[in-house]
Amino acid sequence: MSVIDLAAVVACLVALLGIVVRLHQVRGSRLRSGTWYLVAFALCMALAMASLAPSVSESARGHPSWALGLALAGGELKVAAQGFLALLALSVEPPERGRRLIRRQVAGTLAVMAAAAAAFLSAGAVPAVGGLYVAESGRPALTCYNSLFTVHSTWCLAVFLLLIGRAARQVDDRLLRAGLRLVLAGAFVGLVWAVLSIGPLWDALTTGHQLTREDRVSATASVLALTLGIGGATLTAWAGLSARPFRWLRAWYRYRRLAPLWCALHSAVPGIAFDAAAGSHRLPRDAEFALYRRIIEIRDGQLALRPYLHPEAAAWAAAEATVRERADPVRLAATVEAAVLATALEAAAAGRTRTAAPGGRYVPREMPADPDVEAAWLCRVADAFHCSATVRRLRGRARDELTGP
Repeated sequence: MSVIDLAAVVACLVALLGIVVRLHQVRGSRLRSGTWYLVAFALCMALAMASLAPSVSESARGHPSWALGLALAGGELKVAAQGFLALLALSVEPPERGRRLIRRQVAGTLAVMAAAAAAFLSAGAVPAVGGLYVAESGRPALTCYNSLFTVHSTWCLAVFLLLIGRAARQVDDRLLRAGLRLVLAGAFVGLVWAVLSIGPLWDALTTGHQLTREDRVSATASVLALTLGIGGATLTAWAGLSARPFRWLRAWYRYRRLAPLWCALHSAVPGIAFDAAAGSHRLPRDAEFALYRRIIEIRDGQLALRPYLHPEAAAWAAAEATVRERADPVRLAATVEAAVLATALEAAAAGRTRTAAPGGRYVPREMPADPDVEAAWLCRVADAFHCSATVRRLRGRARDELTGP
């Protein structure tokens, strides 16, 4: 299989996959006109790429009528696809204006398809290697066919870029706006491709040779434009499908980061665990639920250790971290909280309760009612608990104080 054949196959698969994903997105609801236009565009492009693939053209070369029919069908399908793209853009217009413009676009596209077919058939083309050839008398008709295709393509893509670009600027949803920008990027690639087709148009006029099968540039542009366009149109579906595994991975990663802190608290206060398997190393099926449960257990452990909090641990940790680690305010606060917990764990292990300071006991940093924010914060505390030199130093200081005379 040649590179161009592979590109044609990829373009077909992208278009068909886009149809499936889009129909899956709107399942169970009435299909809007814009959805129908998108599906029709993708289907026409898939069929056009299939009919113009080099292997298909090569297999039909021994049958002149089949070769010419495939060339005409491929061109007509591309014209229809571009028409549906313009209709998709016009469907975002206000209803009354949109219906009027859609009727005009449908009439224009059908007229172009009819005129292009007439010009192609009247040119008297005969199959040639990689394309077709027309005598000098048929070149004006072939040029008319190519001109209709180029002008119609440029018009449809320009309409699409203008209307969808204007609609994208009014969208507040970031994901939807990103999808529209991908669609616009695909349309821009198609517009550049349509403008560059002026070169082959001139070659056909001067030499009479017309390449009917996809060349490398055309196939690459088709794959890129379709991938960007279909990918942008179905971005919300892809984001929904990919968000769950990413959320699971993030929750599992945080769950593992909290393990050293949780294990230390669980050893001192075994009752914080909701179930016996909470400390196992097996992968949790619902990592988000396991993470939030671990957060609650850590907070329960902090409450259980309140009688063992050293009244001066927070001040010691703040002074030590400022001098030794030059920590930023957020890291400093996390280090202080970790150090307070570490000294309380030493006191709990020794069975030594503490008397609260005159100003009250240390109070952990206040968190908003957002589990993600609290998980991120406790991960910082857990990292400091496990790795900070300040925490290790203060833990040793608390141990020496408890074992001293």
